[in-house]
Amino acid sequence: MNTDDFIKQSIQLAKNFCHLYMYMKTPEDVEKISLLLGEQLSVIGTGKHEIYHHKKDFVDGLYLSLLEVQDIEFELLNEEYYGTPLTDSLCVIYGKVWIKEVNDKNKALIVDMDTRFSIVCQYQDLDIQIIHLHHSMPYLEQSEDEHYPKTLLQKANQAVEYSQYLEKIIELDSLTGLYNRIAIENKIDTFLMNHDKGYAFMVIDVDNFKKLNDTYGHLYGDMILIEIANLLKDLFQEKAYIGRAGGDEFIIFFHQYLSFQDTAHEAYRIIKGCEDLSSKHNNNISCSIGISFSSIESTFSKLYAAADSALYQSKNAGKAQFTFKKGV
Repeated sequence: MNTDDFIKQSIQLAKNFCHLYMYMKTPEDVEKISLLLGEQLSVIGTGKHEIYHHKKDFVDGLYLSLLEVQDIEFELLNEEYYGTPLTDSLCVIYGKVWIKEVNDKNKALIVDMDTRFSIVCQYQDLDIQIIHLHHSMPYLEQSEDEHYPKTLLQKANQAVEYSQYLEKIIELDSLTGLYNRIAIENKIDTFLMNHDKGYAFMVIDVDNFKKLNDTYGHLYGDMILIEIANLLKDLFQEKAYIGRAGGDEFIIFFHQYLSFQDTAHEAYRIIKGCEDLSSKHNNNISCSIGISFSSIESTFSKLYAAADSALYQSKNAGKAQFTFKKGV
């Protein structure tokens, strides 16, 4: 057989094999595939365990896969075949086949496979058979002229970064950028499980905030909340968890140990910061604070309840001040 005919017939053989392989449904289809294969067949597939050293192993695998393919219908989107002679009796057929599962509205995901292949064909005893098959899935993100798929690592890193970004924004209050109520509660409870007693917890409430909102509008009120949030971050971001409990109420939990006197000093800094905001906006902006301290059996809920009780003592005593609650 001359070389051109050998290549043409081998390409047709490869095409027949690919079509049977894509559309097989019955044992008869597997038998037709088997007739195209040499006894010393070797196969390297796309799956982790898809390495076959003999025809029998590969054909047995095809029989086992029949159950999996019964509910799948493929359509052929594109195919390309090329041939190169190796010797007078061997040639390699290579190319690509792109198939896609026929759309099924009952399935959330469908198979879309653009595979590359190389098939070694042997001419022997007036017959051509496939003696080796290697097929693989291309790395779609690989750039032109990029021989090592470095962009795969970049894509993986981007995915990790995006996942971390999503985790972060889920924890944050959308207005202030502080931790939201659920996030700060989880962080404080986790901290308390692993640390001893004596850590300070504050609940901060903006005095007369409803009056500010009613008088100047909600946009003005939001601006004040953002400025107070920024004040708390500037003062305590390195040594405390800071969150917005909701409305005009904030939470601070110091994960660095503070003495009673140091805690009072930090509370005073918050009140002084609000006074500075009041001067800046030429308006009456102040805050009241309730403070509790953790014990061995403390939880977020217990600390919050105690600090909230102290907060209302501050409110009832005239506002713009702080109160300690003992014995949590």
